[in-house]
Amino acid sequence: MYASWKKLSLISACIASVCGAAVLRSVAADAPDGPAAYRYDPSWPKPLPSTWALGGITGIFVDQNDHIWVLNRPGDLDDTNNYLTLNPPAAECCTAAPAVLEFDTAGTLLRSWGNPGFVAGWPKSEHTIFTDRAGNVYIAGAQPGDTIMKFTADGKFISEFGRRGQAVPIQGQKQDNQQTDLLLRGVAAATLDEDAHELYVADGYLNKRVLVFDSDTGSFKRGWGAYGKPLSETNLKGPTRAWRIWVDDVNSDGKLDILVGDSVTLVEPAKGLTDKEFKTKSAEWQKEWDSQRLPSNGE
Repeated sequence: MYASWKKLSLISACIASVCGAAVLRSVAADAPDGPAAYRYDPSWPKPLPSTWALGGITGIFVDQNDHIWVLNRPGDLDDTNNYLTLNPPAAECCTAAPAVLEFDTAGTLLRSWGNPGFVAGWPKSEHTIFTDRAGNVYIAGAQPGDTIMKFTADGKFISEFGRRGQAVPIQGQKQDNQQTDLLLRGVAAATLDEDAHELYVADGYLNKRVLVFDSDTGSFKRGWGAYGKPLSETNLKGPTRAWRIWVDDVNSDGKLDILVGDSVTLVEPAKGLTDKEFKTKSAEWQKEWDSQRLPSNGE
């Protein structure tokens, strides 16, 4: 069965520093309904090849076999890190680790593949990874010209989603939340709802919206901006109502995790979130957050 969202977030935070990698394992909470408690586990994952160095970790996904897929950015490392790649080598370490890493729950590395230039159209900035029930792996990028690409679990290229924007400098790019033909700055995050045959894309690094496409045909179905606003009302004029938008996996209860700015809420996939619903949930979340972060003396 799929690991829970909390478990996924937990592993994500830990693998982000996987060079000295460790993970936090859950232990019994103090109360049945209380928050989960965790302890540091320095044994996870098992040691990687000694010459590998990791760049930024920009994606984590737990598949139906509880295998953990990690997306690494090899391009983050340069000649000051990759001494082993110099001609002649300047040191015994390091080389950039592959972009896609698959681990089992024990922390054993099962598969690894991919790097800049691995296939034509490989993302310039690897960003988000997920799998489907057939075991295919999807990765995307978050730079102009990037899109979602589909591979077998062993790294054989299958297809791409398309809708690539122009590969232009970020400076000077302008938001356009109304058009749905292009992903102007790639993909912030994405996930599949295979039962509904839908692909959810968070378009949140330039635009401020969530888009839903037919996962079989690629056709656009619907979308919304922050607070569930229609795309026609999502623009740059006036104060922005959300800084960024992310999207996470569809849970077993059929709901989608939507993260808007610093807020977390649950959205029915077919409906989006109404303005009233968001304000209510956001106020509840903010009250809880404030109560947890304010010192007891009120300062």
